[in-house]
Amino acid sequence: MLRFRRPNWLNIALAVLPAVVLGILVSFLAVPSGSSEFAGRYTTLLLAAGAVVCIYALTLVIIVLRSMRRAKELAGDRDVLKRRNRTLDGHVRALESEVELLTAMREVSRITSDEVRFEKLAASVLQVVRDLTDAKEITLFLVDPGTKKLIPRATHDGEKARVAGRLSGVRMDADEAQRALDHLSILRTVENDLLDVLVPLAADQQPIGVLHIAVELSGDPDEKADRADTIEFILRDISRHVGLAIKMAALHARAVQDGATGLYNKEHFLTTLAESVADARRDHAALSLIMLDIDHFKVINDTFGHPAGDEVLVQLSKTLTASLRRTDTAYRYGGEEISILVPGAGLGIAANLAERLRVKVESKKFRAAGAQAIDVTISLGVAELTDRMDNPMDLVAAADAALYRAKKGGRNQVRSAE
Repeated sequence: MLRFRRPNWLNIALAVLPAVVLGILVSFLAVPSGSSEFAGRYTTLLLAAGAVVCIYALTLVIIVLRSMRRAKELAGDRDVLKRRNRTLDGHVRALESEVELLTAMREVSRITSDEVRFEKLAASVLQVVRDLTDAKEITLFLVDPGTKKLIPRATHDGEKARVAGRLSGVRMDADEAQRALDHLSILRTVENDLLDVLVPLAADQQPIGVLHIAVELSGDPDEKADRADTIEFILRDISRHVGLAIKMAALHARAVQDGATGLYNKEHFLTTLAESVADARRDHAALSLIMLDIDHFKVINDTFGHPAGDEVLVQLSKTLTASLRRTDTAYRYGGEEISILVPGAGLGIAANLAERLRVKVESKKFRAAGAQAIDVTISLGVAELTDRMDNPMDLVAAADAALYRAKKGGRNQVRSAE
């Protein structure tokens, strides 16, 4: 629907005045130039024209002044609208941040309920935090139960996550992270447009670690300050969920791990073995098992003492786990016997892995208390899941039989199941 503005007196004057001048001019031209009436009308015309010009000029001045005032009013309205728009944009960004935060919290809760293994849970949680903050680097420090000091356990470099017993190459210093944990407060610094935030993690009011986030800032100073405040707000809220997730994983780890070696225990091996066999049969995928034993372990205990034997077992466990693929898992099956599940690998691939483990252990110098060097070798048996195996323990029996032949054959060697 079209809308017409109501004309005001200025518009009427501008429209009428030219018509008045034209009418006077026409009436003047209608009178003969030689008559006395012509002179009178000539004078009248000059006076009328002067008056019209003055009125017209005055009208134009008034219009210009009113236009300038209106332009100033419109500029003020524009500034008000800009401020309102910035305020609305801020509200929209805040709502979007809250939605993203709630989504991230829900995702962390889902991960906690679906996954209890620390390695996968930590990697998934760091990915959620990275997606939420667009962080350049994230590091998870956890309190070591033995030393009570913080150690870096997981990190995300913006591309992928790394999880290990102790990580190296992280940018944030553990002592600096310890300050945040000691004061149970968020610490943040900005240097060269890089925001570093240290967030203490707790579960059930018990400090368990520190989360470090590094985020690149951009924009003007106000935008950088707003971004830093938003990051801190997000981390303050999500840290509670992260802390509970990490504690759940830690409780599960203590339940399924061997206390001496850090490997998974036999009970967890039997559970995982059954699940892995079921998955392999369902997906028609390969699954292999390596069983290994320390050669002459009784001699090591008798010669160097049982504490030295325990230390050898611990060092061997670390050497093995550091050499496995991400999908492989190692378990303390009993005594000095260790089992390794190798999903997705046939007999040949698993045998090659076993040989690499054998060579690595043979070339390593194990040291016990008193800096004594101990030569250690291992014997390994490898078996692959076949259609003839009726239950998971048949795979264990096949790998055990291969291990027995390796030990009878002279030890320090790999044998595959027949």
